[in-house]
Amino acid sequence: MRQFASTHETGADHASGVLRLRDISSMQAPPLVVLSGCQTQGGSRLAGEALQSLAQAFFFAGAHGVVASLWSIEDASAAALMSSFYRNLLEHRMSPPAALRAAELGMLHAGSDVSDWAPFVFTGVPGVPSPPQSGSAQLAVKAAAQ
Repeated sequence: MRQFASTHETGADHASGVLRLRDISSMQAPPLVVLSGCQTQGGSRLAGEALQSLAQAFFFAGAHGVVASLWSIEDASAAALMSSFYRNLLEHRMSPPAALRAAELGMLHAGSDVSDWAPFVFTGVPGVPSPPQSGSAQLAVKAAAQ
């Protein structure tokens, strides 16, 4: 999988490495963005503006779909879910919403607590194409499984 952008490409704060909402909206985003961190779907209301969130910024930048979380999740649970999601997406060629649903159902059937898999949601156009199969994509699946 390719790195979305470096701070050099975005004009973000080089000293801190922070990528800000205003930086994201001026980028060219890939069709699918996966934000596997905690509470990445939420946002905050800015004075005089609409709700601002990472997902919204990526949509403004051209993404067609975003996978993000609604609340905090344990790292091990997130890693297991993301590993299954990427395997479904890349090896089984599922659409992003179907890949996420299958990963979540797999964790449910394995007896995982709902808080271990339910925070992740897909927002966007259901027909977002799966990424092309490539060597780098296979490496991402293997890395996520570790």
